[in-house]
Amino acid sequence: MTENRLGKQPLKSLLLTLCTQTTFSLILYSMYGLTDAFYVSRGVGGYASAAVGVFSPVTVLIGGITTTVGTGTGSVLSRKLGAKEQDKAADAVGCMFFLWIVCAGLITFVGLSLFEPLIRLLGAAGQILPYIRDYGKILLAGTLISTGFSGVMRANGDISYSTLQWSLPVLLNMVLDPIFIYVFHMGISGAALATLASQMVSMLTSLYYFFIRKKTPCRISIRHIRFHRALAGEIISVGLPSFLNNLGSSLIITVFNHMLRAAGGPMALGAYAILSRITSVLFTPFTGIMQGIQPIIGYNYGDRNYKRVRDTVRCAFQADFVYGLAITLFSLAGAGLVFRLFTSQEEIRMIGMQALRILSLSFCVKGFVQTAAAYFQSTGNARTAFLLSVGSICFIQLPVLLAAGFLGNITFLFTACVVSDLAAAAWAVRIYQKNKL
Repeated sequence: MTENRLGKQPLKSLLLTLCTQTTFSLILYSMYGLTDAFYVSRGVGGYASAAVGVFSPVTVLIGGITTTVGTGTGSVLSRKLGAKEQDKAADAVGCMFFLWIVCAGLITFVGLSLFEPLIRLLGAAGQILPYIRDYGKILLAGTLISTGFSGVMRANGDISYSTLQWSLPVLLNMVLDPIFIYVFHMGISGAALATLASQMVSMLTSLYYFFIRKKTPCRISIRHIRFHRALAGEIISVGLPSFLNNLGSSLIITVFNHMLRAAGGPMALGAYAILSRITSVLFTPFTGIMQGIQPIIGYNYGDRNYKRVRDTVRCAFQADFVYGLAITLFSLAGAGLVFRLFTSQEEIRMIGMQALRILSLSFCVKGFVQTAAAYFQSTGNARTAFLLSVGSICFIQLPVLLAAGFLGNITFLFTACVVSDLAAAAWAVRIYQKNKL
């Protein structure tokens, strides 16, 4: 994609191209979790499925760190390209790799050293413990290869390569999961190993893109992998809201898991583990819209074309609402069919069906927070993005969830999620209207 395309191509066709390709990539990537959920639930059992769900705050937190580095770098990169500062763009990518190597090493060391108290804190107990030990230790050991920085490829405008980079490992994971679980009888450990093997392919394609591929707009070499204080500060400050959002999500999932276990036991945890994988697929177009608009906003902000920035955000909000309405109707009508596909255990199926139908009531506005955050991150407004992320979690979502937890009822817990989503969306739109260009 040429830089002129980001600044000059008719906006609706550009958004359709970027968001569609990005969404397709994200759907492929979300198949990691969905494939694991399907084969673990069907091939290992409800307790194993619950273990995957209990450990999910850790994977979300790791994802938050990769998103911090990747989103921050993508924002810096698109603005540098828009300002025609090619050398600084390459330095930003090199700094990204340095930061990730350090972060991944710390995650693996601390996570494995404190593994037992960590899983107890997450809510693992009883029959879930052996499964979460087998699953979690493998994933922590492979933290370094858990990302391919496709978001930075999108900031370069290389959506097609980003899609390829996700397609190959996802397809490999679909093949390896049943082989490791059913043929080699490796259980939940097989699911974790299949994920790591697939992620290795993603990392290798990323290294090829940034270090070898001649068509890459900001190809780098080993000498670029070093610490740049100014760039690192900008990357972290811009990406920090993403990390805080994921940190808050990890906290909410942990609290929610504890409340679910108290209200419904391991089967409720198993249902939520499957539900979270299903909704992650349903929500990928929201993230696709968010990531699709970022290079457009960043480039045109750097080029001082503020009207195009505002028009981009407006179209994104409209797309969020229309798609949210579509998945609301799908969830209300198809919840039973979806859960029958994933599990034969009646208790898990009934809990999951009810929960999906309740949660669908806020799907129309589910993407609003992401779109508003994308605007502030892409324009380098770290302070407002920080306020948006922290405010929605600390002052809306967590208090509502804690209040519902005292009632000790599964239905009230999922209803609280709907209430908090609606309030967070209103908060996001309010902040955007107040601070837009």
